[in-house]
Amino acid sequence: MGPLYCDRLCLGAVVRAARLAGTRRIEIRELDRPVRSLSRLALVTALRLAGISVSEARFFAGDLRTASGESVFLAARRATTAVAFRAVSDAMQAVPRLARLDADYGRHSIRLFLSRMIWMRVEHQVRQCLVADALGGEAMVLLRRSRHFDSAALTGLPLRARIVFYGSDHVLASKCRYVLGSAVVAVGAKLRLTRRAPLPEVSAGPALLMLQEDDLSLDRSYRTQPHWVPGAEPLSFPAYVVTANGPRRLSPRNDEIRELGMIPVASDAVTTARLEHPVSRQMASDAWASLRAALSARSAAECVALSAVFRLLRRAAGFASMCHRLGVTACLAGESYPLDADAMQVAAARLGVRTVTYQYSNLAFSTPHMLTTADTMVVFSPHYHSTWCSNGIAPRAFVDAGYVFDGAFGAVRARAGQMRSALQSRGARFVICYFDENVARHRDKYGLTSREHHFAEIGTLLNLLLEDPSVGIVVKSQFERNSPSRIFAGNELVERARRTGRYVELVEGVHRNIVFPAEAALASDIAIGHVVGATAPLEAACAGTRCVMLNPYGMATHPIYARARIVFPSIEGALRAIAQHRAGEPALADLGDWTGILQEFDPFRDGAAPRRLRAVIERAVFDPAPAEALAPDREPQLTA
Repeated sequence: MGPLYCDRLCLGAVVRAARLAGTRRIEIRELDRPVRSLSRLALVTALRLAGISVSEARFFAGDLRTASGESVFLAARRATTAVAFRAVSDAMQAVPRLARLDADYGRHSIRLFLSRMIWMRVEHQVRQCLVADALGGEAMVLLRRSRHFDSAALTGLPLRARIVFYGSDHVLASKCRYVLGSAVVAVGAKLRLTRRAPLPEVSAGPALLMLQEDDLSLDRSYRTQPHWVPGAEPLSFPAYVVTANGPRRLSPRNDEIRELGMIPVASDAVTTARLEHPVSRQMASDAWASLRAALSARSAAECVALSAVFRLLRRAAGFASMCHRLGVTACLAGESYPLDADAMQVAAARLGVRTVTYQYSNLAFSTPHMLTTADTMVVFSPHYHSTWCSNGIAPRAFVDAGYVFDGAFGAVRARAGQMRSALQSRGARFVICYFDENVARHRDKYGLTSREHHFAEIGTLLNLLLEDPSVGIVVKSQFERNSPSRIFAGNELVERARRTGRYVELVEGVHRNIVFPAEAALASDIAIGHVVGATAPLEAACAGTRCVMLNPYGMATHPIYARARIVFPSIEGALRAIAQHRAGEPALADLGDWTGILQEFDPFRDGAAPRRLRAVIERAVFDPAPAEALAPDREPQLTA
């Protein structure tokens, strides 16, 4: 019998493994890192006395490959989408109430919400399955039965390894935790009505509701700006801004945001809103009916799904009441995955509020996390329409507007020029900028890029910097925590590079690095990015800088990329090509040149994408006519 890969060692897993093994010897390898405890120590000791070896499976998911040669991390992300939608379809067949609510509220917004919830829960188990498959071939993988979805949905994965589940269905525990817990939270909110967060003053005329994840700033040179608001020109309509922590997310020094007509609304005001509108009361009634149905659910997955719908509809009821009070006729959301975005989609369908969302990333393939059922989605180009249509989920209409942040290029150009001049004063005659991909946290076994691999790329660049005094390096990380000086603090190679004066790290923000990639690109002769998370390379190309991308993950890329000399399997190969290009090699004159393909990603390239987005928003605010519904079996409607 081959190795038995176990998600995490516990008594239930051991009992199931013993039954599978019978009288045969088995070897258990834990996929997750062992939890150090006395109970686990006693369990491992007993197993070893019984002749059963226990060890931790040593791997990094980004290093493992599927049979097709793709990184297990990426393959799992793709496979998780199919599993999530399959699990939701099974749930709706098992619970007619879910299917009925999804049909009643339209747009498949409830189906997408549940798919998103399951997708986030199931991805780790899919990764575990694919890791075990890559490590063990004909081995078995032992997984704890999930309470968030029917584990049978995993059996459709294309694996050589056999999946075996252990543990009970946890239906009683789920009812206690999710049903009673949700009820307590809801009743608690009602009891706090005397301390209700106040709604702002109601303004005359139609209004916009903005769902904002990041801090707002009017500094046009950083990513958190309201990029569709031109300069200091006040809006022609009030825009109510709901953030995760309400007005506290709006910095006191940004009072001018209010002068533009943007009015902060506390998130608690949505939760505690009086349900005065008939639509709000109906949603609240449907929410409580779902929670009551969860009490009689036959499985934990059904209980969790109904409890989640309760939270969604309750939030939607609050939004419906608030929108009615404030005269909201349109809603804008950049990120489509937070609960508030899903709740507004549900509320908007009943209220007649137009919903608008916009593309902000160069997404390679669809996941429930990024899909939306908005009335209108503003995208870069027709190239992306199919990416946002999956499993019957899609926006009702698309508007092509170009790269949405291209209006900021002018705001960063002067600063980029100053940075380049400073590098040149230290001897840099050729500047390379580097965009990282998200780096796995310490001890994370399931990431795509390990710290070691990240340092190997950074180290290769820094060694080139130290060997060639004519080279300058600019690094712009995706997250603040991954800037080399922080993630590799005290490293001698990084310190030596800094001392040359030809090395710059662009960092701003407390979590996400809100520096525009264009700023680094405009200071450079060529940029290096990755095919995964390829938004930064696309922005560099849109800003007019040559850019190449690394693909050490075996990721299947779109055929468009093959029409230009921009993809390399490693940083060593990319730097060799850059050296030949600098030397004047005629065959590499087009290195990093996106000219022949850029129109596929942005057919405009005129810096006016924010104005086109602004026009869509204004039309949604002032024109109550609904967008044409998108049938799942046809292409989305294109609007001007």
